[in-house]
Amino acid sequence: MLGETKGAEVSTSLSDIISSRFFSLVILGVLGAVVFGAIIFFPSHSILFEGDFAPFYAAATLLKDPNTAIQIYDPVALSAIQKQIWPQMTGVYLVGYPPYVIALFIPFTGLDPVSAKALFVFLSITAVVVSSFFLVRMFPHSSDIRAQTIATFFCFAPLFHGVFGGQNASFSLLLFTLALFLFLKKTPLADLISGLVLGLWLFKPHFSLVIILGFLCARRFLILPTLTLTAVGYYLLAKSYLGADWLLLWLQGLELFVPADFQNNSHQMMSLLGVTQSILFLAQIDDLTASIATFVISGLSLIILFFSLKPLMRTSKDAHLSQAHAIIMLANVAILISPHTLYYDAALFLPALYIWLQKVPVKKRAHLVLFFLLFSGLSVSLKEVMPFSLMLIPSLCLLLLQKPATSRTFLTKWCLEK
Repeated sequence: MLGETKGAEVSTSLSDIISSRFFSLVILGVLGAVVFGAIIFFPSHSILFEGDFAPFYAAATLLKDPNTAIQIYDPVALSAIQKQIWPQMTGVYLVGYPPYVIALFIPFTGLDPVSAKALFVFLSITAVVVSSFFLVRMFPHSSDIRAQTIATFFCFAPLFHGVFGGQNASFSLLLFTLALFLFLKKTPLADLISGLVLGLWLFKPHFSLVIILGFLCARRFLILPTLTLTAVGYYLLAKSYLGADWLLLWLQGLELFVPADFQNNSHQMMSLLGVTQSILFLAQIDDLTASIATFVISGLSLIILFFSLKPLMRTSKDAHLSQAHAIIMLANVAILISPHTLYYDAALFLPALYIWLQKVPVKKRAHLVLFFLLFSGLSVSLKEVMPFSLMLIPSLCLLLLQKPATSRTFLTKWCLEK
């Protein structure tokens, strides 16, 4: 996986087998069979039931009805509608997303819950596949590694969980990869489209705003017209359902969502601030010490962001390639400094990992990818017993190991081919 296949050479070594397109297609086939088997033989626990898709579907059901729209953040109303749709559900899933995100799920409510979840999973799978195609197009020999890249993405346990658990990490990956692809084009039209792409990504503002800041530091000001247009569109969409006070309603909903989410999901956090708060919570540290620790980590996060944005401000002759490297790494920075990053959001550092692997010899690359995938599987397997997500470790490693020269070499090849 993520390696080049050379048909003229025949080898039976483990690295050659793992790197082959045939092996990747077999892996994809096995994953497909496992998913299909889960649906057929374990329907009550199927990936097509409930999961994190449930709160979106339930809140959208409330939002589309003018009589209940204002209740989309009400725990009692959400509990009632969720139990009505899924009688076997225990507890209640709260919603923390802005109303315009919930509105995007209204078309799914035209289907029954199982069909709606199946459609959402299909769209998520498509997003992952398209993301991989955009990524491999940025590098030479792209036609040799498409299957390997797709297989690697789906074998990445956090992304696999996100796709079939009804999360939107796959769409974040798609929009970031597309924005990166357009950044490399360096044309006015590409920048205008980038603004639209980044605007659509405002369903995850704590990630997208970091990348938007990176584009602006790189003087890509042409993103602003389409970015503003998209943001206004989101605003009007929310206003059409909840009126001009929708922002206040959302902030009130966040006051309920944040403590409940932290209590249930703190052990799944992988950002610096999220992990720190999780450890402080479990250790029952006093408020003063916790506040000081939070302040220090927040300051460290801002320092990391500053030094990550600094290369984007350069104006030298080869600044474009240094800027492209900085944008790639900025997604990894975003998930590290965000106050709310769960393990499945680790999908956003896959492009940075992809680039770092380009400098590794093919035979060693296969072993590194296999180790990484096994580690990601172990991390997800242990997520209920660990105080935080182990995906923080590879994210920090990428931040420390990535060197601009690596990306410039391969991005130069891409630009020259164009």
